[in-house]
Amino acid sequence: MMAMRSYARRVLGFRRNAKLYLVCTVLRSATTGLSALVFNLYLLSMGFDASFVGLTSTLVAAASVVSCLPAGLIAAESGENVPCSLASWACA
Repeated sequence: MMAMRSYARRVLGFRRNAKLYLVCTVLRSATTGLSALVFNLYLLSMGFDASFVGLTSTLVAAASVVSCLPAGLIAAESGENVPCSLASWACA
């Protein structure tokens, strides 16, 4: 419990932009997890087998790895702005 208080004190000392980034990250992660849960429940309600639902979850994670590793390499070579711009363009 003491470690949590120490962490909370450090976070309160962050600048406003860092705090907003942390809040955004928590909210984005929560919504991503919730949508994955709803999607899995939807697949089950449509009559798909649990192994198929697990396979789809695995494929989503694998696709994330396949796309994030090159983005990290590009960021290391060219700076962070290029992969962020490419990702924004791809999601539009």
